[in-house]
Parts: sequence; structure tokens; C-alpha cells
Amino acid sequence: MRQGSVFRRCTCGARFGDGRRCRECGSDSYAWSFVVDLAVPGAPRKQRRKGGFNTKAAAIAAMNELQVAAVSGTNVEPSKLTVGAYLKLWVAGGCGGVRPWTLRGYSAVVRVHLVPRLGTTRLQALSRSEIKAHCTASSGRVGSPGTPPLTVSRTCDRWRRGTRRCGEHRCHALPCAY
Repeated sequence: MRQGSVFRRCTCGARFGDGRRCRECGSDSYAWSFVVDLAVPGAPRKQRRKGGFNTKAAAIAAMNELQVAAVSGTNVEPSKLTVGAYLKLWVAGGCGGVRPWTLRGYSAVVRVHLVPRLGTTRLQALSRSEIKAHCTASSGRVGSPGTPPLTVSRTCDRWRRGTRRCGEHRCHALPCAY
């Protein structure tokens, strides 16, 4: 893995020079930042930047953590994939190889119950507490027309099945089971 660099950045956004003040705005307030290339040598560059650290040591420590996570394969790249898009891909992929009638049932539960309530949430931002809240809120509406208790139970079961294998795809930010 290539080595990264740590540098000072002014609050105006310019790189801080060697002096005590910013060359662009004249300010003397700054934060530490780093840039690191996560690609292996010979591969196309894949730079990541992060800033806002109070000390140089904190910036170096964060850069080292990112490099270690990239080497070990536990680094989760930021993604804008939503829960709805993920579940639609899961259903389109056959829900893990289930039988046709089971697939039909899963797709109906995803379409009717999960996507309308959780579909716009970013997948990496989803927490176990949100899933529990969804299942609890759904069970609280048992008396409402069209939501029998068995449907609520099956909906939560479909969600667990849909996210169970996410660890195999290195989506470590996903709540695989609650």
C-alpha cells in the first residue's frame, strides 16, 4: 500500500504553508488533514481525504486505521444505496435461491411493507434500533385494517433473511440480525 501524507489545512480550505499564517486568507487557525491512496501499487489510484483533526497525531492515527482496514478488507466504502434499492436488488436476484411461491411472498412483503416505511433510508445509516422500531410500530398497528399479526411477524422475518448474508459481501455497517 502506498504511503499517505498529513498536512495542515486552513479553515478557509487552503493548504497551510510552512509559515504561521495562511497564504490565502491570513488566518492562523487550522486543522490537520490527511490524504492516502488505498489502491495497491500498479492499480489505478483510489485516494481518500479526511480532515478536521486537532492534532497531527490524531490525523496520523486515523490515516493508519484506514490503511489497516483497507488491507484487512474491513473498510466499508461510503455508499448512497438505500434500503429500498437493496431490497429490490435482493428480490430481483431471487432472494437467495428460494422457491417461486416463496419468492412471490417475499417480493410482496418487500413491496408493500418494507419499502414504503424504510425504503428511503440509506443502507449504511440504518441501525438495529430502526429495524426494531419498525417491527414494534408495525405490531402496534395490528388492529388497523390490512395488517394482521402474522403479516407483521413475516415482514420482520423477511427483513432478517434479506440482511443475513450481508456480512458475506463485506457490508459490515449493515445490521445483519437484531
